[in-house]
Amino acid sequence: RGAKQISEGELDTNVEITSGDELEELGDVLNEMSSRLSESFRNLTRQRKDLNAVLSSINDGIIAIGPDKKAVFHNEIAVKLFNLVSKDIEGKYYYDLFLNKHLVSLIDRFFEESFVLSDEITLEDNRIL
Repeated sequence: RGAKQISEGELDTNVEITSGDELEELGDVLNEMSSRLSESFRNLTRQRKDLNAVLSSINDGIIAIGPDKKAVFHNEIAVKLFNLVSKDIEGKYYYDLFLNKHLVSLIDRFFEESFVLSDEITLEDNRIL
């Protein structure tokens, strides 16, 4: 029962086996592994919150794109800058978010060449990025 709960994501569950043999040792190892995973998830959650706080406080528009080419973070300045709907950003492919072909091709180049790129992009309202 405890192993099933752990497999379903309930990492604070303990498996109690008191057989005095290898099965009990396996239960102890499973409990230790579950505890470490739980701590790792807590650390990752805290780090993500810290990163989101830093990125949200930046006065420039930011949309972070993950290695799968989907948006993983955005701030409200980016929402206004690109005239997007906040709830529709995360999880979308960057080429589905941006109408500006020059911006999309610049991001394409970044993924192909994996180095920092710099360029000027003019938006529909003649603002320059």
